[in-house]
Amino acid sequence: MTEILLFLAKYCAFLFRPGRFRFVDSRTDESFNNALVILESTSVRLRIAHDRGELLLDFQPTVGGSDEWFSLGPLRGVLLGDRGGSGVLDEGWAQFLGDSLDELAQRFADPAVRSTTIEELHHQEKLRAKELFG
Repeated sequence: MTEILLFLAKYCAFLFRPGRFRFVDSRTDESFNNALVILESTSVRLRIAHDRGELLLDFQPTVGGSDEWFSLGPLRGVLLGDRGGSGVLDEGWAQFLGDSLDELAQRFADPAVRSTTIEELHHQEKLRAKELFG
């Protein structure tokens, strides 16, 4: 859990500006040193996990009934046309999240745009799987 909290404090302070995100859940697994934190705004839910020594971030809309989680790579593909490199959370991904969060929140707040965005995220996931697995 400490790794997640330190990362958030160092690179993601923008999440905690007034009216943005709040902690809604957290879990730890002491035996494997794994942890999970879930943050939520009015339109976006973030899940940050420390798993096998790596930090990972996924997101989903808070409204609209979608229970799917998406990683930042497909979002980068939708917004910038490339999915970036490794999905392991680092300073660069934190910067991308900070730069993209307002647009993601707007896309998830509007039902019509949310549906299109989810379709685009699925498309980016398929492209990534094709690159990885042929």
